Amino acid sequence: MNLTLLKHEVLATVKLFCIILAVLMLYIISIVYMYNPEMSNTLNKLTETMPELMSAFGMSNIGNTLIEFLSTYLYGFLLLILPLVFIIMSANKLMMSYIDNGSMAYLIATPNTRFKIVFTQVFF
Repeated sequence: MNLTLLKHEVLATVKLFCIILAVLMLYIISIVYMYNPEMSNTLNKLTETMPELMSAFGMSNIGNTLIEFLSTYLYGFLLLILPLVFIIMSANKLMMSYIDNGSMAYLIATPNTRFKIVFTQVFF
C-alpha cells in the first residue's frame, strides 16, 4: 500500500464528505422541526391516495411518534441515497480522474507497482 497516495486521497475527499455531511445534518434538523403530531392524519391520507409512490421512497408507514417519523423519512430514503452518492463520486474520482487527465502515467512511473496503486485506491 502506498501511504502517500492514501493520505492524498483522504485529504482530497474530506471536502466532499463535509458537504454531504452538512446537507445531511441540515435535512435532519429540518425534519425534526417539521414534525407535527397532528400532521400524521394528512400524511396517512397521502399514503392512501398514492401508495406506490410513497412505498417507492420507503415511506409507506409514517408512524405516530417522532422516532417513527424520523426512521421513516431518514432511513427510508435519505440515509440510503446520500452515502450512495458519496460512494459513487469517490469511486469515480479514485481511478477515472487519474486516467482521464493523464496522471495515471505519472503514478505508474513511480517505483510502485500497478497492483500497489490499485490496491491503495480500492482500500480507500
